[in-house]
Amino acid sequence: MALTLPKISMSVDAQNVPVVVIDDVLVTSAKELLASAPALQELEYVRVYANILNHLAHGYEYELIIDPAAFQMQYTKEYEAEDENEQSVPGLIRLHNYGVPSFKEIKSPFYEGDILIFYVRHNYLGVPYKATLNSDALPTYLPVAMYQD
Repeated sequence: MALTLPKISMSVDAQNVPVVVIDDVLVTSAKELLASAPALQELEYVRVYANILNHLAHGYEYELIIDPAAFQMQYTKEYEAEDENEQSVPGLIRLHNYGVPSFKEIKSPFYEGDILIFYVRHNYLGVPYKATLNSDALPTYLPVAMYQD
């Protein structure tokens, strides 16, 4: 029988710090999160778990990539809509400044052994990052390899 999830809410507090509440318990780490909602470690909840950890780590700065094909299509559409000859200037955010990610690397959230791996899109820059949780703290984020067109 599958475990069920308690009531989970995500927001930010008055100081704009990400907040996650499980039932009535404020959590700030993966360890506390699993203590309050152990079902999150079940494979069927991997996307929910990744989304909550992403929120705990960075609030609304990154968006969880659930559908890699949809992400690739949207990224490509935005990349191709830019003028590739436009000169890069400070403050102008363009995907051409970063390049094209290795789309084959990007996957839906998954476990590799005991390690949770998921991919996110930086909401301001538009580029993908790989997040890895291999402790009971919060995930670490590294940029996905990018290539110039």
